[in-house]
Amino acid sequence: MKLRITRVALWGLVLLCMAFIFYMSAKPAQQSSQVSGQFIRSVAAAVTPDFSALSEDEQDAVVESFQHVVRKGAHFSIYLLLGVLCLLAMLTHRVKPGVRIGISLGICLLYAASDELHQLFIDGRSGQVSDVLLDFCGSAAGVLLTAGLAALVCRHLRKRTSPVSS
Repeated sequence: MKLRITRVALWGLVLLCMAFIFYMSAKPAQQSSQVSGQFIRSVAAAVTPDFSALSEDEQDAVVESFQHVVRKGAHFSIYLLLGVLCLLAMLTHRVKPGVRIGISLGICLLYAASDELHQLFIDGRSGQVSDVLLDFCGSAAGVLLTAGLAALVCRHLRKRTSPVSS
């Protein structure tokens, strides 16, 4: 029963993460740029004491200079989370480790491709193969990080429960 609840909760988190990605991708280009711009302004104001003293044009230039890297970092990060969640959910199923990893990566790749396809229908947005690759790299990092940590935990638990030899 506990396993079933855990499985449902983890797959629910996967779907929640996918819904968040869909929600963010559904924003028109101008609105999406405003969201990332506000994030950059907040961070710049927190880490640069004199940011607020800059003219509005200078602040806009700072925001514009970081737009690309922040947006691509967001792609990588949210798909890293999706990869972590997919593999955690797959760990609740009795399949071989390689199959778990493959299914998790497949889910993330298909979702990344569908996300870029979705963006073709949003005002001012475009679907880019480079974003699918970036998203997949993020999810692969999440899957591999989770797989590595899971293997370490399993190894540690096996050592603790194995009989001590004299």
